[in-house]
Amino acid sequence: MFTRFFFVLCCLLFSATAHTSQNIKLSIGLWSFEDIQANKLHFDIEFTAKGLALTAQADSVKLVAPIGKITKLKLHCNELILLSETFLCAAGTVSFRQRELGQQRISFKVSGQPEKAKYQVNVEGLKLANATFSATAYINKNNWRLRANTPKLKISELLKTASPYLQEQ
Repeated sequence: MFTRFFFVLCCLLFSATAHTSQNIKLSIGLWSFEDIQANKLHFDIEFTAKGLALTAQADSVKLVAPIGKITKLKLHCNELILLSETFLCAAGTVSFRQRELGQQRISFKVSGQPEKAKYQVNVEGLKLANATFSATAYINKNNWRLRANTPKLKISELLKTASPYLQEQ
């Protein structure tokens, strides 16, 4: 529902400002949706030679456990796609701070076949257990597979850091 509202709002703003500006800015003081809550949320949509680019920032975002609260969130989508009434950030960077994970700056790329519910997510720069990871996740409607690469890592540190995020709910 928020996606449709956001899309309609962007279209209205675009039609009103298309002749005078190459970007749209939107600020929301407090935003809540299901179990997610964001404070001081700002969107900046730019019209580039490749299409739309989106930057979203929030002072803090409260997510469901085990992640919880993240602060200083900044998402930059280099490739923003409208797909079946839904926006997909297909490539970009995200940076944030979280109590257990610390400061993160992650590059990502998402590709897939939505009609078959098959996706591939590539991530670089994820810091876990004092190591920097690059990873590729292959996801379909029945299962998923993850391949990760890091130059050096103590398995005991990884298990300690990652275990809260890997437990089934």
